[in-house]
Amino acid sequence: FRRDSGGTRSNANVGEVSVRAALSPSPNHRLQGGFFGRVSWMKDWGASTPTLRSFYSPLRRSFPQYGAFIQDEYTPFSDGPTFTLGAKHEYDDFSGWNLLPSLR
Repeated sequence: FRRDSGGTRSNANVGEVSVRAALSPSPNHRLQGGFFGRVSWMKDWGASTPTLRSFYSPLRRSFPQYGAFIQDEYTPFSDGPTFTLGAKHEYDDFSGWNLLPSLR
C-alpha cells in the first residue's frame, strides 16, 4: 500500500517492455529508434480518514501506454557540439496520441 496526502489507500503495479536499436553510418553520425509498451494496474480503497468519505469506481482499473521514438545525433567535428533531432509518438488513455518533437 501507499498513502498519498489526501488520505487514500491504493496499490499499483506496472509492467513494461521496451526495445531500442542504434545504427552508426559514420563515426560522427548516430541513428536510434525504439518502442515501448507499459500497463499500470491500480486498485483503490478510497479515503481512510473519518471526516472524508470517498470511493473510486471502478475499484480496479488499468492504464495502457505505448509509443515509439526516433532520434538522429550528428557531431560535425570530433571536438564540437552534438546536434540531436528526434520525435516520440505516444498513446495513453488520458490524452490519446501525442507527438513530442525534440531539437537539441
